[in-house]
Amino acid sequence: MLIKKIRNKWYRDVVEPNTRKTVLLSTCVSYVNNLFLENNGKLNEKQDDEKYMYYKEIHNLLHCKLCKGRDLIRIGGKNDGGYIMAKPFSKEKVAFSIGIAEDVAWDLDMVSYGYEIFQFDHTIRKLPINNPSFHWKRVGVAAEDKKPYATLENMLVISGQKNTEGMVLKMDVEGAEWDVIANMNEKTLDRFDQIVMELHNLSDISKKDLVLESLRKITNHHALIHIHANNYDRVEWYRDIMLPNTVEVTLVKREADEFLEDNRERPLSIDAPCDSLVPDIRLGKWN
Repeated sequence: MLIKKIRNKWYRDVVEPNTRKTVLLSTCVSYVNNLFLENNGKLNEKQDDEKYMYYKEIHNLLHCKLCKGRDLIRIGGKNDGGYIMAKPFSKEKVAFSIGIAEDVAWDLDMVSYGYEIFQFDHTIRKLPINNPSFHWKRVGVAAEDKKPYATLENMLVISGQKNTEGMVLKMDVEGAEWDVIANMNEKTLDRFDQIVMELHNLSDISKKDLVLESLRKITNHHALIHIHANNYDRVEWYRDIMLPNTVEVTLVKREADEFLEDNRERPLSIDAPCDSLVPDIRLGKWN
């Protein structure tokens, strides 16, 4: 217990403030560097085209739509760990929560709507809170089945939901999502009516091919209806494009709804900063 208290104090009083300063510095450097290059005519050089087209394609793939006739509400914690979702959530009262750590606020909210929650996280030894509707396995998600990891397809089998259609998927796996999505069968994605997840390392051009392949796959049958920047991470500027390194997104199956253009400014009033100690990131009219 003493070790846990010391660890928590270290992260709260030492690591987190330093992380915030580093993120702020990185964001400022990106903005000033972009401004300098732009003012000195350095952004038209041929070698810069790849980065610009990559950032632009991310914006295109994460184009936000308005889901006609469905209200958006916040599910989960007041800050980090909360997600904006569209009601009704899904046909079946079954949700997969992958990557939970010590936060089950989203899971508890979903239980209040009558959902059974199948939880997967290999980084914890026990759940922070127990609930009769929680079904946790100490397994992480990955592109292939290799202990202590399993593919999402195998997680459906493990949970007895192999043939269930119309579920909800929540996934926050700190960057592992790209390999998972890229190697996932699209039929598996189609089993979920609604997906909420955190997307990491968007501005890392070394991951360009993997990120774009994954985004194309997940937006093929699902429409993005909400996006929110995680202010724990930095923002990159390049020419006329700003790109948060980490975003939270909500997607719903295309076949079930009618979608309109969404030109609202973000964040929305029901959004909240992931880090409550610093202002939220203004995406403005993201589209």
